[in-house]
Amino acid sequence: MNNDLMFSSDDNEHYTPIDLLFRVLRFYDDLIDLDPCCNSKENPHTPSRKQFTIADDGLTQEWKGKVWVNPPYGRVLAEWSEKTVNEFESGNASQILFLAPSRTDTQWYKKLNPYPRCNIEGRLKFLNPANKGNAAPFPSVLFYLGKRKSRFQEYFSPIGEIIIPDNDRREYKREYMKTYMSQRRNPDKN
Repeated sequence: MNNDLMFSSDDNEHYTPIDLLFRVLRFYDDLIDLDPCCNSKENPHTPSRKQFTIADDGLTQEWKGKVWVNPPYGRVLAEWSEKTVNEFESGNASQILFLAPSRTDTQWYKKLNPYPRCNIEGRLKFLNPANKGNAAPFPSVLFYLGKRKSRFQEYFSPIGEIIIPDNDRREYKREYMKTYMSQRRNPDKN
């Protein structure tokens, strides 16, 4: 395993594993509106309607719709987490999935801590030209900023432990019951 690559801030190219990307697409009803950390507009790894590359600087752009964020894991990770919270809280982005290393002792993690998350089991195998799918030397976490918490749990609980912070539990229970009752009323639609 190339630990220098994964611990270094020099190379931030780490493409989302295909199985996780497929799960994200299904969660978003097969349509990601924006990837603000895209590798390329000509040959993007993440299929999305709109992409921001390094040249576009996704940190300075406005985000809209359903957003997938697999940010650089270097020193700028704190800026990406702050941007994620700001874009969601301002109402610009309706939903955001934010993939990051699980570094619970950092300030950027604490900023995202009030939101639901999936502590992904095992180590993700990121893809990039230098790292041909070796497992990361760190655990990963997927944060969710949005209103579809029961759907988040449904789609991501197979790959890890779901945490719904206490401040969201009452809303989550209401949403769960609403979905449950809808399914009971319309059993043919399931």
